[in-house]
Amino acid sequence: MIVVSNAGPLIALAKVGSLDILSRLYSTIIVPPGVYDETVTKGISIRAPEAWAIRRSLTSPVFQLLPGPILLSDDVAASPLGRGEQQVIQVVLDQNADLALLDDQLAREVARRMHVAVKGTVGILAEAFRHGILSIDGLSEIFDDLAARDDIWIGMELMQQVLGQLRSGRG
Repeated sequence: MIVVSNAGPLIALAKVGSLDILSRLYSTIIVPPGVYDETVTKGISIRAPEAWAIRRSLTSPVFQLLPGPILLSDDVAASPLGRGEQQVIQVVLDQNADLALLDDQLAREVARRMHVAVKGTVGILAEAFRHGILSIDGLSEIFDDLAARDDIWIGMELMQQVLGQLRSGRG
């Protein structure tokens, strides 16, 4: 499966030491230049530890860093999204990728309107559980780690709901 990742899932997974889950789930993870700039270039400039983890991961053959520039269609360019989010959606459309990895709610809505399938960090982790990469206890621990951070804005309610569904076999 070919996915295009925005900054949110890369940063969140790196902050909790779970970035390797992406390469275990997906055959190709495309990172547009705007996302690289946000996660690595800016991250290193502010000494964010996850920036180095993301940069190391990008050396894996599963990751594909795209050179710029990314030419945006009129519809994508007119969207109220940031540069990285716009590039993610455009690359999914241009390369017929399977999925956009996006956490931001507005970006997810815009992507869906453009018929782009989306998954966020919680969905990625749930998928890792379904594929046997994570146990339910491992998933619960990562959710606890995410919830304990004040620099990740993923709702605890959502994580508890997903965990409950997976525990009951409904997810």
